[in-house]
Amino acid sequence: MTSAESTAKEWYRRAQLALQQGNELLAREALTKRRAYQETAQTLASQIEQQSSVVSRLKKDMRTLELKIGEAKTKKDMYIARARSAEASYKLQEMLGGTSSIDNIKAFEQMEEKVLQLEAQTEAISTTSTDDLRHQFASLEEGNDVDAELAALRKQLSTESEKKQQLPKTPD
Repeated sequence: MTSAESTAKEWYRRAQLALQQGNELLAREALTKRRAYQETAQTLASQIEQQSSVVSRLKKDMRTLELKIGEAKTKKDMYIARARSAEASYKLQEMLGGTSSIDNIKAFEQMEEKVLQLEAQTEAISTTSTDDLRHQFASLEEGNDVDAELAALRKQLSTESEKKQQLPKTPD
């Protein structure tokens, strides 16, 4: 546009120059060229204005489209989250087998009873093993007493046997 305007100004200057020199025919040709460049400039200005309007409308439509795409992505993420939640809930219900809360309470009571039984068995085993250990030590201690008694008895017997051997023999 500015190029066409500057060219139109140039042809006007030339028309002035030709008219100053008395060449009216050349001045007329220059003004004709000037008019063609002015029309081109006006046409270009009109097209630029139209294109600006189109570009503005396209930018607005693009922003609207971007917003809709953003909303669609948000909805997609929301639906994915809801689907995952529903799937997890379904699997949980499937695992529970559609049992009622009363059945669940009974299952927990049975589990608690089994745990209590296992704890009682463990306590009984530890008590029994402690008693066995006490018995073993008691028998060891008794064994030491018996060994001491046995040693004392041997000593006594050997002392008595020595005494008998030392006594003079009596004739029978």
